[in-house]
Amino acid sequence: MDVLAATSVGPLSERARRAGAAYAGPGSGPGRTPSGPRPIAFTGGLPDPILLPTAALAEATASILGRDANAALQYGGVQGWDALRDWLAGHCSIIDHGTLTADYFCITNGSAGALANVCETFVDTGDIVGVEAPSFPLSIRTIRSITPRIESIPVDDDGVVVDALERTVVGLAGSGQRMRAFYTIPTFHNPTGSTLILERRHRLLDLCRRYGVLIVEDHAYSELWFGDEPPPSLYSLAEGQGVIKIGTFSKIMAPGLRAGWCQALPPVIAALVATRCDMGTSPLLLRALEELGRTGFIDQHIDRLRIAYEHKRDTMLEALQSHCSGMARWNTPTGGFFIWVTMTEDIDPKTLAAAAREEGVTFVGGQAFFAEQATGEGHPMPFAPNNSRHLRLAFSNVAEDEIPEGIGRLGRAMARAAHA
Repeated sequence: MDVLAATSVGPLSERARRAGAAYAGPGSGPGRTPSGPRPIAFTGGLPDPILLPTAALAEATASILGRDANAALQYGGVQGWDALRDWLAGHCSIIDHGTLTADYFCITNGSAGALANVCETFVDTGDIVGVEAPSFPLSIRTIRSITPRIESIPVDDDGVVVDALERTVVGLAGSGQRMRAFYTIPTFHNPTGSTLILERRHRLLDLCRRYGVLIVEDHAYSELWFGDEPPPSLYSLAEGQGVIKIGTFSKIMAPGLRAGWCQALPPVIAALVATRCDMGTSPLLLRALEELGRTGFIDQHIDRLRIAYEHKRDTMLEALQSHCSGMARWNTPTGGFFIWVTMTEDIDPKTLAAAAREEGVTFVGGQAFFAEQATGEGHPMPFAPNNSRHLRLAFSNVAEDEIPEGIGRLGRAMARAAHA
């Protein structure tokens, strides 16, 4: 069924048809099978519910309502609460080894709102935008809602393949065209978990500077590192020239807050603010976040998250070695939420999908993350494994003590699919 068929009020806009139906999200597939066990889900790129800072948010919100209710419950402006932007400036100055002020930030409705704001401000319908292959499907959809002209650039264990990007950019230039922007998740990539190595970061910046390509750097997972800190951000290396960095509180606090930000040079921020039409974000929640940042809670919370998610990653890696060795290979991410699994040629993905449902384990099939698979024109983004040999496993949201059992189920499903 075409979920974007014409409605009773007439046909949909070209933009709605081009974007396609929304990806229904991890866990949107069938739940418990009639005779099967309760599914263990490795689908959602969500924080562990045990780690959500519920009590701290409740206390901060009550404090704000007790002393500043009138301002907190009115409109707050499209750039966002200035005190939170001040805190972000200090926080990100440390991360990016520079000196930032509140003028370098605007607060958005999550990183999704930040990317939409960037696209609406700097991308026209006929422009070409580069994305990684694979990449986060909802970001692909956001970009496609503005322009159908997307070029996919492969990612390997060291991040985006800059040689491939250069061939694409140079080829376009040779035909009188230009890539307007390049969207990248360079640190703890979603879905592959890879991190762009420093040498490629410099080459990427040089290439995009020479050809006038705007870099949109998605920072969603960058603070959730295990062991050593990741390489400097593209924004930091470029000193902000030609780079817009987008961030979010979804992974380091809670996705339900719907709070994110754009970080860029002040004239760029001014342009982003000038094109906003959403009346801004919640002044109440932004004040609560500022209080938790100013008192040191957020930094301490991030430290706790790093420890917890590193343990969960290690538990999943050990389980994969025990139950899936010989049937698949996988990476060892140094941060973030995900492990990217590539199955051997003898495993049939469709048989695996059916076997996994019966065994009681869910995951996201790799085809959901490639721009060519989500074509728009009314088609929903894919969820089931279908014909992809790649799987994204999220270790963040599932209970740690369920990870070995869930991977055991996955291993049994792989074995069944290999012998089909």
